[in-house]
Amino acid sequence: MYKKMYLHLFNAVTDSLEDMAHLNYGQAYERLCEAQVECENIYMDFKDGTYNPAEEAGDMG
Repeated sequence: MYKKMYLHLFNAVTDSLEDMAHLNYGQAYERLCEAQVECENIYMDFKDGTYNPAEEAGDMG
């Protein structure tokens, strides 16, 4: 679970930095907000017992 969250956030931050380098702050903001929601959903699925680690096995980010 934490690996999936980390990779998702890391990729979103990397993409957002690239967006900001091109002065596209709105896109950077949207990426970060979406990543925040997605990671919260992953965490809540884990907390609720609906998280399936088998889905993460082949996930590279």
